[in-house]
Amino acid sequence: MSNRLPTPKEVFYNPVQLRINIINARITVLVGGRALGKTTGIHGPRTLNCVIKMPGTSNAFISRTYKQFKTRIMGSLVSGWKDLGFEEYNEKTGKGHFVIGKRNRKWPAPKYPLGDYTQAIHFCNGSVIPLISQDRPGDANGSNIQSLHGDEVFQLNKEDLDENVIPALRGAPEFSKLSEYKSLTFTTSMPLTQDGYWVFDFEKQTDPELNKYILQVYARRDKTYRDLLEKWDAYSPSTRTQMQKEIKQLDNLLNELRTDYCYYLEADSFENFHVLGERYFREQRRILPDDKFNTQILNLRPEGLAPGKRFYAQLHARHFYIDYDNTYFDNFIFLPDDKDTCLGDNDCDRNAPLELSFDFGGRINSLAVFQDKTSYSDAEYMLKEFFAEQPKYINHLVDEFCAYYAPMTCRNLNLYYDVSGHKHNSQSNETDIELVSRLLVENGWIVNRIEIDSNPLHNDKFEFMNLLLSEQDRRLPRLRVHEQNCPNAKIAMFNAPLKIGEKGTKVKDKTSERMSSKTPQRQATHITDAIDYYLFRKYRGNIGESVSIGITLFGG
Repeated sequence: MSNRLPTPKEVFYNPVQLRINIINARITVLVGGRALGKTTGIHGPRTLNCVIKMPGTSNAFISRTYKQFKTRIMGSLVSGWKDLGFEEYNEKTGKGHFVIGKRNRKWPAPKYPLGDYTQAIHFCNGSVIPLISQDRPGDANGSNIQSLHGDEVFQLNKEDLDENVIPALRGAPEFSKLSEYKSLTFTTSMPLTQDGYWVFDFEKQTDPELNKYILQVYARRDKTYRDLLEKWDAYSPSTRTQMQKEIKQLDNLLNELRTDYCYYLEADSFENFHVLGERYFREQRRILPDDKFNTQILNLRPEGLAPGKRFYAQLHARHFYIDYDNTYFDNFIFLPDDKDTCLGDNDCDRNAPLELSFDFGGRINSLAVFQDKTSYSDAEYMLKEFFAEQPKYINHLVDEFCAYYAPMTCRNLNLYYDVSGHKHNSQSNETDIELVSRLLVENGWIVNRIEIDSNPLHNDKFEFMNLLLSEQDRRLPRLRVHEQNCPNAKIAMFNAPLKIGEKGTKVKDKTSERMSSKTPQRQATHITDAIDYYLFRKYRGNIGESVSIGITLFGG
């Protein structure tokens, strides 16, 4: 008991990271603002804590898609480990603590060996972190997981999480007395649609008084530890032994308090002010609309719309899907920006035509990319969304589209748009749709423009779109939207308000598009109009003259 204490590594954590890492509850859930340091400062130390305290175990990290690991999570997670002194293994020097995407055969294997290490991180003590993505069916099947970690968990499929992932939290029983045993660490930004509101349920399980008590016990433990560390030579051996016993007793008490406890916290981005600085918040206040600033920076809960007040009343979770070709992402540890193309989209048939629908505007130009698969799947797939907000213009929108779909073998495009496409733009004698057509042709596309003379009435669009979304009429296709490639379209459709116009007509409320609107323009109704134009123009004729489907479906 008299061995000199190790000097802890000094790492800066903001107040939220510090509270979470001190309380260190078995179940930890944070709903936090942008740039709060959720992955680096929370998942970094939490995952390492599990790896170190439970050697040889599997401590899984879950994400909605495998692509998220490659583009966002992995870099921040590794950065958090480096802050704590853990480095990636270097084959030349033989030094390091972990390897990504393979097994280091010089190190112990985990207690429950993995069949495939390409989606895992192997540590020098035999622990592993399998990367579970919900777009890889069966990733968690047969797993024996000791702890589970996830970022942006509001995006997770809750049913799959409960049925296929949580049951894998079986763990190695020799660690059952540790608070890390079968632990959960969930972080997320503020959910913007109701399918993510399940994260708020954890709030009911937290106890503010217990939080205070854990902090008090930790403060006592930390004071004793630092006192002993600083005055080691001044204390007698018996005093050092007594103080070390006290530290161990406090550690045991903390472990007991943390076990079977849930700590839930909501925090805004200002908790990371010392790192981000005043200029960051001034810039965010300048560039972000009020709604986006409120949810992403101030971390305020959105009000949302009741189903009876939504224009797309029949829109449900079934209309959204995820389908990536994850073998493409296996080629990268971190996905470079120039490699983020349709090669990673499993739902994109590169040998079939694409269908483009534009919504032109002064503040923002929007593009919805579809592919017609009704010949064999009875569905229209919205593959991708694109936007060009001021000061960007239509040419930027076309450039982004062309770069993303450059690998397409089939170069045929069907082009849909509304009547505003016939207006002349201020930069040339061309109309907006003529400009788009010319730019696409110059980039090697064969363009078939679907001409239009007038836009459909709002009431007709309401009846038609909700009939299509209800999937009750076999003359209309099923709509499926890739939610990861079209995140703003999902939010815009769920949040598009319904208002009653003259003579009781049902109208899409487009106040979100106004200059005075607080709604981010990517999440305003612009992109929903592009969706409507395409589907209405292509399939309205399938159902004859009458579109009305009665009050039983919509409640009047």
